[in-house]
Amino acid sequence: MINNDEKIRVIIAEDRTPIRKRYEKILNSHQEISVIASVSTGADAITKSLEQIPDIVLMDIEMETRTAGLIATRSIIEAYPEIKIIILTVFKDEETVLEAFQLGAADYILKDAPPEDVIKSVRENFYGIAPIRPEIADKLRNQLKQIKKYESTLLLCLHIISQLTPAEKEVIALLGHGYKRTQICKIRYVELSTLKSQINSILKKFNCRSVADVISMLRELKLFDEFFKIDEK
Repeated sequence: MINNDEKIRVIIAEDRTPIRKRYEKILNSHQEISVIASVSTGADAITKSLEQIPDIVLMDIEMETRTAGLIATRSIIEAYPEIKIIILTVFKDEETVLEAFQLGAADYILKDAPPEDVIKSVRENFYGIAPIRPEIADKLRNQLKQIKKYESTLLLCLHIISQLTPAEKEVIALLGHGYKRTQICKIRYVELSTLKSQINSILKKFNCRSVADVISMLRELKLFDEFFKIDEK
């Protein structure tokens, strides 16, 4: 028999009383596990976790607010990174679960999971042997690819911006702020043929088919407002 002091200390955060009681019964029936607190709000989950520093928190996402569990997860892990958060979910909403993983959650289980799965998740996370589920691993890998692609595009655009002439920067800025080509020619005292030549140079440097594509990309990367301001005087 394991001594009480050596038990896996768990806090349950779930706003529905029947579900919360079910988890209490399941976990307390296992000799290795002790439920040290049971709460119904994300705010109370934070308070109890910071007071009692559990090993594991079973965390519902939607409690007093739609994202209460996510907010609590972030707060708890920021204070005590060693606490393992296991997300409770009604159905396998991969986007929400992925968001929880991004905040530092260790695992998730469905609320109607059989008792043995609940015990298994708590024990495996406590002992640090819980595998990342394949569907979540795939999501994380895809997101990492997207981040790398974003970073590569960002660096490339910064390099291209550094190669633009002052005239080309001004043309992008004016077009991005809604000026027509004829207006730009008057503002810059240039012929339309000169402006067309500058636009073609811009498109070639960015490898885009239209100025609209260039500006859209710069806005998505949050570079337009930083590098393409216009003098409103």
